[in-house]
Amino acid sequence: MPNILKLQAPFGCCRPPILGNHCGQETDGPRGGFYSNRVPRESLRKDESSGILGTDTPKMNVNEHDGMITERTKEMQITRGVILVGHGGIPKDCPQDLVTKLKRLEAQRLAAKQSPSPEEIELDTKIRHWPRTAATDPYQSGFQAVAERLRPQLDGVLFGIAYNEFCAPTLEEAVEELIAQRVSHITVTTTMFTPGGFHSEIEIPEILDHLRSKHPDVELCYAWPFDLQLVANTLAEQVRRFSTSVPHQNR
Repeated sequence: MPNILKLQAPFGCCRPPILGNHCGQETDGPRGGFYSNRVPRESLRKDESSGILGTDTPKMNVNEHDGMITERTKEMQITRGVILVGHGGIPKDCPQDLVTKLKRLEAQRLAAKQSPSPEEIELDTKIRHWPRTAATDPYQSGFQAVAERLRPQLDGVLFGIAYNEFCAPTLEEAVEELIAQRVSHITVTTTMFTPGGFHSEIEIPEILDHLRSKHPDVELCYAWPFDLQLVANTLAEQVRRFSTSVPHQNR
């Protein structure tokens, strides 16, 4: 079962609407209050059909008004989610012959450009769901630690993790879990930021293309490629943390 962590966004403050026209000025209001937009009294006119005082501001077309409401409604209905994808590690106590056989079947499938066989699917599922602890799968623990530090920076969106191989959940499972929670916009990112990798440049895009055809009403965004200058800056900062031989640059 995918590890989906729901965050609660902080409640915002609302204030009553401010009346007036669209000029961005203020006008005196009743009882010492004020309305946004100053409207001279002499500019008020009486609508002959309704008897309501108004201004000479052009009326908004009904269709235009309905369109604005529709767009606002759509925006309010969007529920966002983020999935962080890691590579996945092999548990130390998982028999090596299972992994060897899985990789052989995978290589044969890719070479023949075929779909996974039932045998490959069974082996893949068995390894992904192999019981593991921090001792037997330190990669999983480390990846989850990264996810826990990323989660608070995502403004309260629904958040899940996935693995390319050897560990559950798969990217497909993580996406399906978010969609089951009525998420309509999902951004997928990965810890593998180096260009040219099979998982990041081929596998993940192919999976997302398949899911887009399956869920056309859900927006699936892949946050790739990484800005290599930002990656280089992060690596340089890491070097500076552990070495005094690289001088700090003016930033």
